[in-house]
Amino acid sequence: MEKEKIHSVNDDEVDLYQLISIIWRRRNIAVMTFLVSTILGTTIAFLLPNIYQARATIHLNVDLWKYYLEEVISSISQNEKLSVIVQSDTKSSKTQELTQFLVSALNGYESRLRIARELKEKYGLDLNLSDRKDLDRIYTVRLDKNGVNIVLISEMKDRKIAEATIKLLIEELDRKAKEFIYAYCRNAYKVCEEHYSIVFVEEPFSFDKPVKPKRGLIISASAISGLLLGIFLAFLWEGLARRRDELKAKSNLSM
Repeated sequence: MEKEKIHSVNDDEVDLYQLISIIWRRRNIAVMTFLVSTILGTTIAFLLPNIYQARATIHLNVDLWKYYLEEVISSISQNEKLSVIVQSDTKSSKTQELTQFLVSALNGYESRLRIARELKEKYGLDLNLSDRKDLDRIYTVRLDKNGVNIVLISEMKDRKIAEATIKLLIEELDRKAKEFIYAYCRNAYKVCEEHYSIVFVEEPFSFDKPVKPKRGLIISASAISGLLLGIFLAFLWEGLARRRDELKAKSNLSM
């Protein structure tokens, strides 16, 4: 048994040695593949345009429903009072409803088209206004991980345009919020509007350095891929060479 174990270990050692020796013999292929892949990845990384990001995080301060109730209850009939009081618990969830509405509205075609037109007129941004993909790439609007705050992000080749996009987004958000409040409060709109405000969890800002492309990551990935591909090609070349030698040997024997 001990001899079998020793023999097995020796086989493993021989196999590892053979693998290393194959790579060494075909090192030119591996090295060339590695260099070509790294150079190609580096070239692509530096040819890609810089992308700058501007962003802001907004919380809606909409503590207006109790004021709405106080104003409206005093001026309506007894039956309507009962209806409003029954719905008061539902009204307390309107802030979340408004937040979700604004995310949906800002991601909608109407808001995107309005902002795209302004960017095209003011900055000459190359956009096809009839192409939804072009409109979608201007900005991103989403809820944060807690589902409470609205995150606005714009990524552009020009940092100033990215900053301008965030400014337009905030204006559009405010306009849409007031539309929502007006539709809900109706006659008590002025009272409601007084108790609505935008709070910046993260003030509008832009990064000094481009966020894309990740040149270091691209070059590293290209180098690792080139190394692995080079080793694979080294073994492939070795296998083809051995197969060729075997066929040549058989051909000589047959003669």
